[in-house]
Amino acid sequence: MNQNTPLDLKPTDLNTVVSSCVSQLRGYYGDRFTLIASNLPTLYTAPNLLTILFMNLMDNAIKYNTSNQPTIEITVRSSPAEWLITFSDNGIGIAPEFQEKIFEMFQRLHTTREYKGTGIGLAMCKKVAHRLGGEIQLLAQPGEGSRFLVRLPRQDYLA
Repeated sequence: MNQNTPLDLKPTDLNTVVSSCVSQLRGYYGDRFTLIASNLPTLYTAPNLLTILFMNLMDNAIKYNTSNQPTIEITVRSSPAEWLITFSDNGIGIAPEFQEKIFEMFQRLHTTREYKGTGIGLAMCKKVAHRLGGEIQLLAQPGEGSRFLVRLPRQDYLA
C-alpha cells in the first residue's frame, strides 16, 4: 500500500460495500452469521481500500466467535469533520492488554489450531484507516464481544 500513490476517491455506497463482503463471506460461512446494517451512507473515499477494511473486520467478527449465531452490527455516524463507522460483534472479545498488539503485522493471540489466520488482517485494517487519513480503535473485554471504531475524515464531493 504505497502512501505516495494518489487515492482513487469516488462516491462509495457503504451498502454496496457491505453487500459485496456479505456475498463473499456467505460463500465461506454460509448462513452461520447475522448482519445488522441498513441505510448506510455514501462516502467519498477509495472503495477498494474500504472493502479490504470491511471484509477483514467482518471476517474476524465471525471467525473469533463461539456463539451459535455470530452477529455483526455496522453503524455510521457523522459530524462535520468525520465519519465514525462502528463494527460491533458478539465474539470472544479481546483483553485490554492485547488491544494494541492485534494491529501489528503477524501478531496473533491464538494458535492456528484454535483459529485460522495469518495475523495480517487487523494490521491491514490499520494501514487502510491511516491511508484514508483516519484511525481505527478497539473497545472490548474478553467474553463480551468487540467494537471496532473507524474514524475517517469527511470529504465532500460534487454529486
